[in-house]
Amino acid sequence: MAFHFTTVPGFFAQSESSTDPLTSPAILPRLGLIDDSTSRWQKFVDRIEALNKEAPPGTTYKVLFLGRHGQGYHNVAESFYGTQAWDDHWSHLDTDGNLVWGPDPDLTEVGISQAHSANAIWKEELPLGVPLPESLYSSPLLRAAHTAELTFGDVIFHERTPRFVEAFRESIGIHTCDKRRSASLLRERFPAFTFEPNFSDPDVLWLPDVRETFEEEQARVRAGLDKLFKDDKNTFVSITAHSGTIKTLLAVVGHRRYPLHTGGALAVVVKAVAA
Repeated sequence: MAFHFTTVPGFFAQSESSTDPLTSPAILPRLGLIDDSTSRWQKFVDRIEALNKEAPPGTTYKVLFLGRHGQGYHNVAESFYGTQAWDDHWSHLDTDGNLVWGPDPDLTEVGISQAHSANAIWKEELPLGVPLPESLYSSPLLRAAHTAELTFGDVIFHERTPRFVEAFRESIGIHTCDKRRSASLLRERFPAFTFEPNFSDPDVLWLPDVRETFEEEQARVRAGLDKLFKDDKNTFVSITAHSGTIKTLLAVVGHRRYPLHTGGALAVVVKAVAA
Protein backbone atom coordinates (compact mmCIF):
# COMPACT_ATOMS: atom_id res chain seq x y z
CA MET A 1 0.00 0.00 0.00
CA ALA A 2 1.28 3.44 -0.95
CA PHE A 3 0.44 6.77 0.67
CA HIS A 4 0.52 10.43 -0.21
CA PHE A 5 2.33 12.25 2.61
CA THR A 6 2.09 15.88 3.68
CA THR A 7 3.40 17.80 6.69
CA VAL A 8 0.88 19.46 8.98
CA PRO A 9 2.28 22.87 10.06
CA GLY A 10 1.46 24.86 13.15
CA PHE A 11 2.71 22.46 15.81
CA PHE A 12 6.52 22.54 15.72
CA ALA A 13 8.86 25.47 15.12
CA GLN A 14 11.04 23.45 12.74
CA SER A 15 8.14 23.40 10.27
CA GLU A 16 7.93 27.21 10.24
CA SER A 17 10.00 29.38 7.90
CA SER A 18 10.84 31.74 10.77
CA THR A 19 13.07 29.06 12.35
CA ASP A 20 16.59 29.02 10.90
CA PRO A 21 18.10 25.52 11.21
CA LEU A 22 21.63 26.85 10.77
CA THR A 23 21.50 29.12 13.83
CA SER A 24 19.13 27.05 15.98
CA PRO A 25 20.37 24.59 18.62
CA ALA A 26 20.58 20.92 17.68
CA ILE A 27 17.38 20.28 19.63
CA LEU A 28 14.98 23.13 20.29
CA PRO A 29 13.36 23.58 23.70
CA ARG A 30 10.26 21.39 24.06
CA LEU A 31 11.54 19.45 21.02
CA GLY A 32 10.36 22.45 19.03
CA LEU A 33 6.73 22.45 20.17
CA ILE A 34 5.42 25.98 19.62
CA ASP A 35 3.02 25.88 22.58
CA ASP A 36 5.00 26.70 25.73
CA SER A 37 2.14 26.43 28.24
CA THR A 38 2.39 24.00 31.14
CA SER A 39 -0.41 21.91 29.60
CA ARG A 40 1.23 21.93 26.17
CA TRP A 41 1.72 18.23 25.65
CA GLN A 42 -1.78 17.24 26.76
CA LYS A 43 -3.23 19.81 24.38
CA PHE A 44 -0.97 18.51 21.62
CA VAL A 45 -1.99 14.88 22.20
CA ASP A 46 -5.66 15.90 22.26
CA ARG A 47 -5.29 17.69 18.92
CA ILE A 48 -3.56 14.73 17.28
CA GLU A 49 -6.21 12.36 18.62
CA ALA A 50 -8.92 14.67 17.26
CA LEU A 51 -7.28 14.74 13.83
CA ASN A 52 -7.27 10.94 13.68
CA LYS A 53 -10.80 10.63 15.03
CA GLU A 54 -12.18 13.09 12.47
CA ALA A 55 -10.09 11.80 9.55
CA PRO A 56 -11.95 10.17 6.65
CA PRO A 57 -11.28 6.51 5.82
CA GLY A 58 -7.81 6.00 4.40
CA THR A 59 -6.33 9.02 6.17
CA THR A 60 -4.16 8.86 9.26
CA TYR A 61 -1.89 11.19 11.23
CA LYS A 62 1.35 10.28 12.97
CA VAL A 63 3.95 12.25 14.88
CA LEU A 64 7.47 11.35 13.78
CA PHE A 65 10.29 12.14 16.20
CA LEU A 66 13.36 12.21 13.96
CA GLY A 67 16.81 12.03 15.52
CA ARG A 68 20.18 12.30 13.82
CA HIS A 69 22.99 10.26 15.34
CA GLY A 70 25.63 11.97 17.42
CA GLN A 71 29.05 12.78 16.03
CA GLY A 72 30.84 9.76 14.55
CA TYR A 73 34.50 9.39 13.63
CA HIS A 74 33.63 9.88 9.94
CA ASN A 75 32.17 13.29 10.80
CA VAL A 76 35.47 14.26 12.38
CA ALA A 77 37.36 13.12 9.29
CA GLU A 78 35.08 14.97 6.88
CA SER A 79 35.41 18.16 8.92
CA PHE A 80 39.19 17.81 8.90
CA TYR A 81 39.64 17.10 5.18
CA GLY A 82 36.67 19.09 3.84
CA THR A 83 33.62 17.70 2.07
CA GLN A 84 35.12 17.73 -1.44
CA ALA A 85 38.24 15.79 -0.49
CA TRP A 86 36.14 13.51 1.71
CA ASP A 87 33.74 12.63 -1.11
CA ASP A 88 36.46 12.29 -3.72
CA HIS A 89 38.98 10.26 -1.76
CA TRP A 90 38.93 9.75 1.98
CA SER A 91 35.37 8.40 2.24
CA HIS A 92 36.43 5.47 0.02
CA LEU A 93 38.97 4.36 2.63
CA ASP A 94 38.62 2.96 6.15
CA THR A 95 41.30 5.13 7.77
CA ASP A 96 43.96 7.77 7.26
CA GLY A 97 46.30 5.94 9.62
CA ASN A 98 45.10 7.99 12.55
CA LEU A 99 41.30 7.90 12.65
CA VAL A 100 39.33 4.79 11.69
CA TRP A 101 35.91 5.51 10.19
CA GLY A 102 35.13 2.43 8.16
CA PRO A 103 33.30 0.28 8.07
CA ASP A 104 30.41 1.65 10.15
CA PRO A 105 32.07 3.86 12.79
CA ASP A 106 30.71 4.34 16.29
CA LEU A 107 30.16 7.59 18.18
CA THR A 108 33.01 9.77 19.37
CA GLU A 109 32.99 11.06 22.94
CA VAL A 110 31.35 14.20 21.60
CA GLY A 111 28.70 12.07 19.92
CA ILE A 112 28.04 10.20 23.15
CA SER A 113 27.63 13.51 24.95
CA GLN A 114 25.20 14.71 22.27
CA ALA A 115 23.06 11.60 22.73
CA HIS A 116 23.05 12.15 26.50
CA SER A 117 21.87 15.72 25.87
CA ALA A 118 18.95 14.38 23.81
CA ASN A 119 18.12 12.02 26.65
CA ALA A 120 18.11 14.95 29.11
CA ILE A 121 15.71 16.95 26.93
CA TRP A 122 13.23 14.06 26.83
CA LYS A 123 13.48 13.67 30.60
CA GLU A 124 12.94 17.41 31.05
CA GLU A 125 9.62 17.15 29.20
CA LEU A 126 8.43 13.97 30.94
CA PRO A 127 6.84 15.73 33.94
CA LEU A 128 4.90 17.89 31.48
CA GLY A 129 3.42 14.89 29.69
CA VAL A 130 5.44 14.59 26.49
CA PRO A 131 4.09 11.58 24.58
CA LEU A 132 6.87 9.00 24.52
CA PRO A 133 7.33 7.12 21.26
CA GLU A 134 5.10 4.08 21.07
CA SER A 135 7.33 2.61 18.37
CA LEU A 136 11.08 3.02 17.94
CA TYR A 137 12.93 2.46 14.68
CA SER A 138 16.64 2.79 14.01
CA SER A 139 19.05 2.64 11.16
CA PRO A 140 21.19 -0.49 11.62
CA LEU A 141 24.43 1.50 11.53
CA LEU A 142 26.29 1.59 14.84
CA ARG A 143 26.22 5.34 15.33
CA ALA A 144 22.43 5.49 14.95
CA ALA A 145 21.76 2.46 17.15
CA HIS A 146 24.10 3.77 19.86
CA THR A 147 22.37 7.16 19.74
CA ALA A 148 18.93 5.56 20.06
CA GLU A 149 20.17 3.45 22.96
CA LEU A 150 21.60 6.44 24.85
CA THR A 151 18.62 8.68 24.06
CA PHE A 152 15.82 6.29 25.00
CA GLY A 153 17.41 3.33 26.79
CA ASP A 154 16.67 4.32 30.39
CA VAL A 155 13.47 6.12 29.42
CA ILE A 156 11.52 3.57 27.45
CA PHE A 157 13.47 0.43 26.47
CA HIS A 158 11.96 -1.42 29.44
CA GLU A 159 8.56 -1.28 27.73
CA ARG A 160 9.31 -0.61 24.06
CA THR A 161 11.48 -2.69 21.72
CA PRO A 162 13.45 -0.75 19.08
CA ARG A 163 13.70 -2.25 15.62
CA PHE A 164 16.44 -2.11 13.00
CA VAL A 165 15.13 -1.12 9.57
CA GLU A 166 17.33 -0.99 6.46
CA ALA A 167 15.12 1.65 4.81
CA PHE A 168 16.28 4.23 7.34
CA ARG A 169 20.05 3.78 6.94
CA GLU A 170 22.35 6.37 5.39
CA SER A 171 22.92 6.73 1.64
CA ILE A 172 24.27 3.37 0.45
CA GLY A 173 27.50 2.69 -1.41
CA ILE A 174 31.16 3.78 -1.84
CA HIS A 175 31.52 5.55 1.53
CA THR A 176 32.91 2.92 3.88
CA CYS A 177 31.32 4.64 6.88
CA ASP A 178 27.94 3.61 5.45
CA LYS A 179 28.71 -0.11 5.16
CA ARG A 180 26.94 -1.75 8.08
CA ARG A 181 28.14 -4.47 10.42
CA SER A 182 26.72 -7.99 10.38
CA ALA A 183 23.41 -8.76 12.02
CA SER A 184 25.31 -11.15 14.29
CA LEU A 185 27.46 -8.32 15.63
CA LEU A 186 24.47 -6.02 15.99
CA ARG A 187 22.54 -8.69 17.88
CA GLU A 188 25.45 -9.09 20.31
CA ARG A 189 26.09 -5.37 20.69
CA PHE A 190 22.44 -4.27 20.97
CA PRO A 191 20.48 -7.13 22.57
CA ALA A 192 17.44 -4.91 23.25
CA PHE A 193 16.85 -4.38 19.52
CA THR A 194 14.88 -6.56 17.11
CA PHE A 195 15.28 -6.84 13.35
CA GLU A 196 12.79 -6.32 10.56
CA PRO A 197 11.88 -9.52 8.67
CA ASN A 198 14.40 -10.81 6.11
CA PHE A 199 17.28 -8.77 7.57
CA SER A 200 20.42 -10.32 6.06
CA ASP A 201 23.43 -11.11 8.23
CA PRO A 202 26.02 -9.52 5.88
CA ASP A 203 25.41 -6.15 4.28
CA VAL A 204 24.18 -7.09 0.80
CA LEU A 205 23.15 -3.54 -0.14
CA TRP A 206 26.45 -1.66 0.07
CA LEU A 207 28.70 -1.68 -3.02
CA PRO A 208 32.26 -0.25 -3.15
CA ASP A 209 31.85 1.39 -6.55
CA VAL A 210 28.20 2.50 -6.76
CA ARG A 211 26.41 5.02 -4.54
CA GLU A 212 22.65 5.28 -4.73
CA THR A 213 21.21 8.41 -6.27
CA PHE A 214 18.91 10.79 -4.40
CA GLU A 215 15.99 9.36 -6.41
CA GLU A 216 16.91 5.82 -5.38
CA GLU A 217 17.30 6.84 -1.76
CA GLN A 218 13.98 8.66 -1.89
CA ALA A 219 12.29 5.51 -3.22
CA ARG A 220 13.87 3.45 -0.42
CA VAL A 221 12.83 5.85 2.33
CA ARG A 222 9.35 6.23 0.85
CA ALA A 223 8.94 2.45 0.82
CA GLY A 224 9.98 2.37 4.47
CA LEU A 225 7.42 5.04 5.36
CA ASP A 226 4.71 3.29 3.35
CA LYS A 227 5.36 0.10 5.31
CA LEU A 228 5.45 1.97 8.62
CA PHE A 229 2.11 3.69 7.99
CA LYS A 230 0.55 0.46 6.72
CA ASP A 231 1.72 -1.89 9.46
CA ASP A 232 2.25 0.25 12.56
CA LYS A 233 -0.95 1.44 14.18
CA ASN A 234 0.82 3.58 16.77
CA THR A 235 0.63 7.36 16.50
CA PHE A 236 3.89 8.51 18.11
CA VAL A 237 6.95 7.09 16.37
CA SER A 238 10.69 7.63 16.75
CA ILE A 239 13.18 7.14 13.91
CA THR A 240 16.90 7.48 14.68
CA ALA A 241 18.85 7.87 11.47
CA HIS A 242 21.25 10.10 9.52
CA SER A 243 21.50 13.51 7.89
CA GLY A 244 20.94 12.13 4.39
CA THR A 245 18.10 9.88 5.47
CA ILE A 246 16.30 12.64 7.35
CA LYS A 247 16.81 15.09 4.48
CA THR A 248 15.20 12.52 2.16
CA LEU A 249 12.39 11.68 4.57
CA LEU A 250 11.51 15.34 5.01
CA ALA A 251 11.33 15.71 1.23
CA VAL A 252 9.03 12.68 1.01
CA VAL A 253 6.58 14.12 3.59
CA GLY A 254 6.63 17.60 2.08
CA HIS A 255 8.50 19.26 4.93
CA ARG A 256 10.76 22.21 4.26
CA ARG A 257 14.49 21.57 4.22
CA TYR A 258 15.79 21.41 7.78
CA PRO A 259 19.37 20.09 8.08
CA LEU A 260 20.15 18.71 11.53
CA HIS A 261 23.39 19.05 13.44
CA THR A 262 24.88 15.81 14.73
CA GLY A 263 22.82 14.76 17.73
CA GLY A 264 19.96 16.95 16.52
CA ALA A 265 16.27 16.12 16.44
CA LEU A 266 12.96 17.46 15.21
CA ALA A 267 9.34 16.37 15.29
CA VAL A 268 6.96 16.35 12.35
CA VAL A 269 3.21 15.83 12.21
CA VAL A 270 2.55 13.81 9.06
CA LYS A 271 -0.75 13.26 7.27
CA ALA A 272 -0.92 10.11 5.17
CA VAL A 273 -3.67 9.44 2.63
CA ALA A 274 -3.85 5.96 1.11
CA ALA A 275 -3.31 6.15 -2.63
